[in-house]
Amino acid sequence: MLSKLAGEMMDLFLPREPQCAHCAGPMHSDFFHKEYRGAGLCGNCLRQLEEIIPPYCKRCGKSTQRQVAQCPNCESLRDSFTLVRAVGYHRGLLQEMLHQYKFVGKRSLGPSLGRIMATELIGHRDYSNAAALIPIPLHGEKLVQRGFNQAEELALELGKNLGIPVVNAIKREQNTAIQSKLSKRERLDNVRDAFTVEPSEVKKLQGKDVILIDDVVTTGATCHYAARELLSVGVSKVNVFALALGVNN
Repeated sequence: MLSKLAGEMMDLFLPREPQCAHCAGPMHSDFFHKEYRGAGLCGNCLRQLEEIIPPYCKRCGKSTQRQVAQCPNCESLRDSFTLVRAVGYHRGLLQEMLHQYKFVGKRSLGPSLGRIMATELIGHRDYSNAAALIPIPLHGEKLVQRGFNQAEELALELGKNLGIPVVNAIKREQNTAIQSKLSKRERLDNVRDAFTVEPSEVKKLQGKDVILIDDVVTTGATCHYAARELLSVGVSKVNVFALALGVNN
């Protein structure tokens, strides 16, 4: 009891140095990545962030041997989203943080992940005219199981940092199988009729550019069909922004 009280008194008069949201280490090395200073992550962690660098497909953002306007992966994703961009690849630091955030209950990582996304998104001019951020929804049963929709929480953090409203315009009608366990063709079939647009949101989105928000984009199948639904009700353009790009097709 006395030791606990002494510790509380020490914290009161000698506040502890801020800790990294991921590794709980000191934040003094944050200068390594000044552009992500507000993310609450230390420099040691941020140096592990594997950012996406050219060459890559200009449409879906996937790595290619040379810079191309559209890669073979995009051929099956025609007439939907315009661009996909992400902070980095779904491995290393981002994969570990997302796993802890989604499946281990470390919800405190959400603001850090959202701020990293906001910092990255500011640099993309193709996204500057967006009127709304639209998170990819979970089906109701999965939402109850997990307790939160990670795409919505990331979108809310983005919206708060960038001043863009978040609109839950898409409804997931089908409780589809987990995409990560399926092949590319199976993923397309799995979500083909999964989404509808909320009728109450149609009018405010017609003629507007929007950004679909998801945590991980791998083949692009989920965003493809969500974007097609939005375009079908009069949305002008749909870009996609994610925390991470999956490394396997």
